[in-house]
Amino acid sequence: MITALSPVDGRYAEKTKALSPFFSEKALLFYRLLIEINWLQYLSSREEIPELRAFSSA
Repeated sequence: MITALSPVDGRYAEKTKALSPFFSEKALLFYRLLIEINWLQYLSSREEIPELRAFSSA
C-alpha cells in the first residue's frame, strides 16, 4: 500500500495514521517531485544557463 509507513501499520494503524501524509511512500514521491520542480524553476531563472529559458508565472 502506497500510504503505508511500514509493517507496523497493520497492528498500530490507528497510532500511525497521522504520520502517513508525511512519511509514507506516497509522501516521499510527492515531496521528491515538489523539490525537483522547485529546483528546475530555480535553474531556469539563472542567467548562467542560457539553454534553459525562464518559466512564465502562468
